[in-house]
Amino acid sequence: METIQTLGTSEYYYRDSIVISVFSNIFKVLDAINKDPEATYYKLKRMLKISGGALHNRLKDAKIMILYTNGHGKHLTESGKKWLEESIQNNGIPSKETLKQACLQVPLFNMLYNEDKELISGNKIFDFFKKHDPENQINDKLIKMAVKRYLEGVHDFKVQRMARIKLFKYQSTLPSTTMSATVASGGTTLVDANAYVNLHKQLKEWKEKYGLESIKKLLEIL
Repeated sequence: METIQTLGTSEYYYRDSIVISVFSNIFKVLDAINKDPEATYYKLKRMLKISGGALHNRLKDAKIMILYTNGHGKHLTESGKKWLEESIQNNGIPSKETLKQACLQVPLFNMLYNEDKELISGNKIFDFFKKHDPENQINDKLIKMAVKRYLEGVHDFKVQRMARIKLFKYQSTLPSTTMSATVASGGTTLVDANAYVNLHKQLKEWKEKYGLESIKKLLEIL
């Protein structure tokens, strides 16, 4: 029987070893903390205009990545200050290097990276994260979110959910750069043909770099 490596101590909670928040939202929390280190939880919620649950997750994830510390108020760490400064110049996202360093502070992310630095298969990453939750403390939806954050933060994969569409014809009445497409959820929408050319080019580059099977498995989690 496989022995599962445990994380932390008997007081360990699985949620404390993954991050699930969209990284651009972490920037907003750090910005609020920087502006008012003494702000209470409820004041931060009012400042950011988000629900208590959303604030809880973003604060937890920023803390897991060691972007701020508690003690006589909340204070940004050097990593947190760097994240904030870089994000101001880049639509809420820090540099690849800063993002990767912060993500490797996440216990389960760090464990996986040290075990297999080249792994980018979404299914295999999910299985790795799942097996370290033997008591099923967290649902699969959150684990899938953690998989996305790992791929985005550690491997710089821009994982985005896209509408599934099927091109069926050009419409002569539309500009040459626009196609008519049927959306999987029903109905018809207009699609920029140039976007598909660019997407096809990017997929070819990923195929050459990571292999077809890895790309297929990644897409299965979207």
